[in-house]
Amino acid sequence: MIAARLGIGVTAMSVGGLILLGDSFFVLTASEQLAVIAHEQAHIDRRHALRRVWWLVTMQWRNIYERCREQEFEADRIAAQNGHAKGLLSFLSRLSPESDGSPLHPTPQERIESLTKEFAHVR
Repeated sequence: MIAARLGIGVTAMSVGGLILLGDSFFVLTASEQLAVIAHEQAHIDRRHALRRVWWLVTMQWRNIYERCREQEFEADRIAAQNGHAKGLLSFLSRLSPESDGSPLHPTPQERIESLTKEFAHVR
């Protein structure tokens, strides 16, 4: 369920089963928007946020950054498997090439490389 519109700088995020959309979401093409929503829905369906909370509550600190980054790759793969590879690659290509990602989030370039390995026929 899409629930709210966020401020500038955030494309989309999922929280508690809701997909929140940022201002930058509304400048994307239709296929990019569908891909972003599919990615966020994958986070919800796979209960990624709940798993992160569980890791914190149970103090499972070991490899937490790697596990969070893998959740991002997994959400990308699921969106691509559901027919949104081209839109997702287009969206990721829009992001700043200088983007460093974060300890919890791979860079756009890492995500593009991961997708193109698995979905090379889509580019």
